[in-house]
Amino acid sequence: MLATGLVDRIGRGGALRLRGANGADLPLPDGLTARFGDHGQAMDTVLAALAELVPGRDIGAVGHRVVHGGPDHDRPVRRHARLLAALDRLSPFAPLHQPHNLAGIRAAGATFPGAVQVACFDAAFHRGHPFVNDTFARPRALYDKGMRRYGFHGLSYDCIAGALAETAPDLARAGPGDRGASCQRRVHVRAARRSVSGPRRASRKPGGLLARRRCRHRGAGRGPWPGWPSPRRRG
Repeated sequence: MLATGLVDRIGRGGALRLRGANGADLPLPDGLTARFGDHGQAMDTVLAALAELVPGRDIGAVGHRVVHGGPDHDRPVRRHARLLAALDRLSPFAPLHQPHNLAGIRAAGATFPGAVQVACFDAAFHRGHPFVNDTFARPRALYDKGMRRYGFHGLSYDCIAGALAETAPDLARAGPGDRGASCQRRVHVRAARRSVSGPRRASRKPGGLLARRRCRHRGAGRGPWPGWPSPRRRG
């Protein structure tokens, strides 16, 4: 590893921080024109800084952290046009993250057209759960259309599980399930506890209703997947 870095507050002033392989901060080059109005400008700023700090390096591949891959993506996927369109339809489920993830992918694709672009999904770590762990107390049609418990931060959990396997293998094997496997997680939309059927208690999802409404506003009732039901209007 030659360097790590972070661009923060894109579109809101912005700031760039770079660190060397030893973890020490790297000074930004004198005369660097730092622009962070959007992801494309941020990418140009980072490249201009790296061109002086680590010259003579070509970009062969770019990995992208994407928060949501939906029910169909349980492993890293190389970028293609249909993938971006499918991921964009998931934006109502993660409106504060997904659009920015995709903006970074598009900026990298424009800057490095010959490089391999790979999307890695936070939700993928939690795939493979039994139906009872994934479903809400809602009509089965909504589950079939994608409204289910997904779980997030999976890339971080996978990294932690891998590190524990090397440094604390007994701890890594503790608990049910295989080492490094997700057993259960919190919901992908905020849940509220209430009675659903008589005395039985289960989760309802006000966040799920908001996601359905966002889908409606994004495109005449179209949702993340074909046949996604739109919320009914009152009156």
